[in-house]
Amino acid sequence: MVGLAGRLIMAVAASPVERDVVWVGTEPSEVWRSADAGTTWEQTSRLETLPSSSAWSFPPRPDTHHVRWIACHPLEPERLWVAIEAGALVSTIDGGRTWRDRVPDGPRDTHELAVHRKAPDSLRVSAGDGYFESDDAGATWRSPGTGLEVGYLRSVAIDPGQPEVVVVSASSGPHSAYVAGRSDGRLYRRLASERWERVRDGWPEPASTIAPLLCAGSKGRELWAADERGVHRSDDGGKSWRRVFSHATSPQHLRGLSLIV
Repeated sequence: MVGLAGRLIMAVAASPVERDVVWVGTEPSEVWRSADAGTTWEQTSRLETLPSSSAWSFPPRPDTHHVRWIACHPLEPERLWVAIEAGALVSTIDGGRTWRDRVPDGPRDTHELAVHRKAPDSLRVSAGDGYFESDDAGATWRSPGTGLEVGYLRSVAIDPGQPEVVVVSASSGPHSAYVAGRSDGRLYRRLASERWERVRDGWPEPASTIAPLLCAGSKGRELWAADERGVHRSDDGGKSWRRVFSHATSPQHLRGLSLIV
């Protein structure tokens, strides 16, 4: 990996628009681009020149920070949203030549950002500081929380066929979100501007799993989730779930979930 050797890679995203273009985020926070499927890499302009960077800090290692998530615009190849853990959600419209700093009322501890091809300016965010959404590509934000019993959100997915349907995973805090055996993760579902509803079909009661990882499927109403029990699938937009794969040995934690079609 020419140009990227020695970096600690924390996030990876393949462009949905440009073939062979891959984006990578590192610790400390940098964004790199490859136009040849990962053979050679070029760094974008430096994120640490942004005014908010002096406040960025990852609590377990307070002397550093990293890129937690990279979300690509589904239609415009040079538009990205990049989550810094912890401190900011930043964006670019020119492939990283310039960056826009975090905005007022936006998420600070963004874990994941979901965007739908049919509604590319509608952003849905799961964050350590709650749930956030924007309908103007991140210029302004709101944080509807009615129905959410807990406020630490780990993962988010949008129904591929219904941009107004959002599913999130959540827990009571960071110490109960990630590690099996001390966890209380659960799922919530929301339709448009309605209240959040707890998803119970397919999930233990009381909540006792890690906050599951989520991803959208390849067709309408198809969603996927993963926790220490295995991989789960929903075919009704997240209302109900069934386990389709069980781990031979239950892992203590999971780092990522992706769908390859």
